[in-house]
Amino acid sequence: MKVFRAVPQFNDFQYLLLADSESTGSDQFRFDCTPISDWRTLAVFSFKPKLMAGDFWGFEMLRSTWATTAQATEKLREFLVMAGQLLPVAFESNEFSVINVTECINCLDTTNTEWIHEKSSGRPIRIAKYAFHPDRMSESSIFKIPETAKSEILCYEGLKDSADEFKGFVEANHMTGIRFEEVWPTDRSQSPFARKK
Repeated sequence: MKVFRAVPQFNDFQYLLLADSESTGSDQFRFDCTPISDWRTLAVFSFKPKLMAGDFWGFEMLRSTWATTAQATEKLREFLVMAGQLLPVAFESNEFSVINVTECINCLDTTNTEWIHEKSSGRPIRIAKYAFHPDRMSESSIFKIPETAKSEILCYEGLKDSADEFKGFVEANHMTGIRFEEVWPTDRSQSPFARKK
């Protein structure tokens, strides 16, 4: 089993910014694993329109969410709905869905996770080395953890058939605009969902 961070490719592909920057103060931009009930129509624009248009678009420079085109949303609907909410955003003649991941799993192995601490207070501020409990993983291969819910979306591979996992499906369908940063490897034999031969 492996765990990856799913990150929009802001440097190589177009991404969406809010036309009204004051909107970011709203609770609808928390993306912290809680459902968003006050989502409203937003005015957005492509900040770098000369870049390639991918299947995934970064949204408002956030790493805690991303948007998918209408075509990508349909292909990925089962994965996305299992992970959380799909919030509509219209850009020009395109309909996008912003993902609000609410599948927040207590699967971080805090004993073996290494943190970077703030020098003055000693408070943990960032994970330096991840460790997970493989037997606590969700059926959804897209998820978040409480410790980093506001800053990243995670996904796993190696627990099910690759076609039934988000990362494997994205790669098999050559979908663009997102990259997968490996944050944790482990032995597949520990998988709670591993298929018996």
